[in-house]
Amino acid sequence: MLSPNVDAQINSVGCITNLATADENKMRIAKSGALLPLTRLARSREIRVQRNAAGALLNMTHSIEH
Repeated sequence: MLSPNVDAQINSVGCITNLATADENKMRIAKSGALLPLTRLARSREIRVQRNAAGALLNMTHSIEH
């Protein structure tokens, strides 16, 4: 996510987006320090990076209620 390469940003944030769909990954993602880079990437000039970062952040806020 920290790469200046747009394709690398798109792909890495896309991976986080997918991982964040599982509740058991959310705490790991947060503890890894990924939230600050995700919020920065959500303000990227590149719309594809913005979309993936926003999706990852959205997935981080959803949880499955039992």
